[in-house]
Amino acid sequence: GGPIVLYRYTYSVVGDSLYNETPILAWGHMGEHCGARLMVSSDNYLYCTTAEFSFAGDTAGNINGGVLRINLDGTVPAINVSGNYPISKGHRNSQGIVEVPNGNIIASELGQTIDELNLIQEYKNYGWPAYDGDDCYFIDSCSSPTYIYEPAIDTAIRPPSGIAYYNHPAIPEFQGCILQCILSFGGTQGGLVASKLNGAMDDIISDVHYFKG
Repeated sequence: GGPIVLYRYTYSVVGDSLYNETPILAWGHMGEHCGARLMVSSDNYLYCTTAEFSFAGDTAGNINGGVLRINLDGTVPAINVSGNYPISKGHRNSQGIVEVPNGNIIASELGQTIDELNLIQEYKNYGWPAYDGDDCYFIDSCSSPTYIYEPAIDTAIRPPSGIAYYNHPAIPEFQGCILQCILSFGGTQGGLVASKLNGAMDDIISDVHYFKG
């Protein structure tokens, strides 16, 4: 592990350059993953994923293994009722994040053996490290009320990276889908998965895996 630093820059069209480098958030990094996917929402908040949540580190100041909501100047938004950045926890390594047209936020998560798409709901626990997908990762502990978690809207053994929402008639098969780039993992992985959202955009009703291998 090591430090992760989030910077803000000013962009200049003259010379196509960045300047005014300003660090707005830094945190200690646990384990081999870092998340660190960024998205600016339609209501002008910055969302950032972090990785490797541990129940041992479940303290008010711990921002690992969460989805963070941040003002663009790096401060904690007034709407974060916890008074801290995380609006969810229990994530192993969220590799993608996207806002769909109705405002729902969906994140892809690289699991230990089971990978997920999660509908991010405020102040929910998404299970890691007690659960990997819907599988109890700590067999002797998951019966405890401590390990109540929010189930994923889609699970697979299919390691995700970035995601995007597609809603254009040019490719009808992709319309209304979350598109996931899949990391290479043996000869049957890699490629692109189109995950069809339901009408409420809060669940996945089908998956099609293209360009596998």
